[in-house]
Amino acid sequence: MNHWEMFDPYHCSVYCDAMVDSLSTEQSMTTNLADRITANPKQCGGRPCIRGMRIRVIDILELQAAGLSPAQILEELPDLEMEDIQAVALYALVIPAKAGI
Repeated sequence: MNHWEMFDPYHCSVYCDAMVDSLSTEQSMTTNLADRITANPKQCGGRPCIRGMRIRVIDILELQAAGLSPAQILEELPDLEMEDIQAVALYALVIPAKAGI
């Protein structure tokens, strides 16, 4: 089974909504996506990554879509912080909205 067959858009959407809801209003207003989500044309083909590491946003979204909890993702990728996972959830909601999707 490839990663697209595992992708469940409903699960990911519900998960992202739950992650955003778990943030307090103050946290979500002060969370600066630019500090957590970076893009460098010389790294990972310019795709959005977490804090300049070679962990792409899509990698986290695919793990979430495959059913991993935030705790499991943090265990799998110990360089990540909970705020990174929350930033990915926000990014997943903000970017499509800006693109009119």
